[in-house]
Amino acid sequence: MKKVVLPILALACVGCITVVGAFVWEKRSGTTALVFGDDDAWILGADFSHEISMNSDPPFIPGRVRNNEFQLYMQQRDGSGRREVGRRQAGSVETAYLMKRAGYVLSQIRTDSHIQFSRMGLKNGGVQLVYEVPWYHRSLPFVRVIPSPDGKVLARCQLSRRSWPREAGLIIPRKIAEIEVVFLDSESLEVTGRGNTIMFAEGAASLEVVWQRDKTLLLTCFSEKEARVMTLDGKSKPIAFPERLSTVQTTSSQWDGNGRWLEGFAADGMLILGDPKPEKVFGAN
Repeated sequence: MKKVVLPILALACVGCITVVGAFVWEKRSGTTALVFGDDDAWILGADFSHEISMNSDPPFIPGRVRNNEFQLYMQQRDGSGRREVGRRQAGSVETAYLMKRAGYVLSQIRTDSHIQFSRMGLKNGGVQLVYEVPWYHRSLPFVRVIPSPDGKVLARCQLSRRSWPREAGLIIPRKIAEIEVVFLDSESLEVTGRGNTIMFAEGAASLEVVWQRDKTLLLTCFSEKEARVMTLDGKSKPIAFPERLSTVQTTSSQWDGNGRWLEGFAADGMLILGDPKPEKVFGAN
């Protein structure tokens, strides 16, 4: 299934104009709601800013963005208790998980050159780099770092080198995807297990992985209707493709415990929630 990029729904957006040489840049900023915490009581959000090109002479690509920055914060559903998480960082946050019970935030950040997965402690605000790959990395359509339901384990999943495109040294057929999974302790980041599994896939975009309630990983290929389950020791086995396939990866997501979608903030700062959808509750596969 295609990777879902978190929408940016701004509560406020302000801008100012900067002229650099022949380019005209406007600075914009705002705030967005990202995900529900794993306790369903807290919300993770981000204050963001960037510069966007408005026009230029000679002609320039319109809408080019630079100098992305963001600051994560958490608050309760009613807006109370807001506080910053970690420090302000360069880049844009693409995916995040608020593991309140385990005491950290895991975020996927795109910078000018890399995709970074970072862990930020809720108590001390410390930032640890979990994993990093160049943004042009050919296996990026399937690179995931996802916390387990209890937040104690991180699963790092990606295509192995043997599944890269031909120009990267293709060894196995393109329709066969070899998936590497590495399990990490979420606090020490030490490797606790690893495993590889083979799936039939026309493209990486049809691959997805979600945790299940029993702390096993469910790896699926939607295009081929193939599914495998992997345990924490790296062992995997094929299973029947689920009749109902949920994309909710773990206990912290854009869906709450009743299956309501976190759409964003209203003008008064209150949350906008979608209608309940039981099939979107974590573990509904």
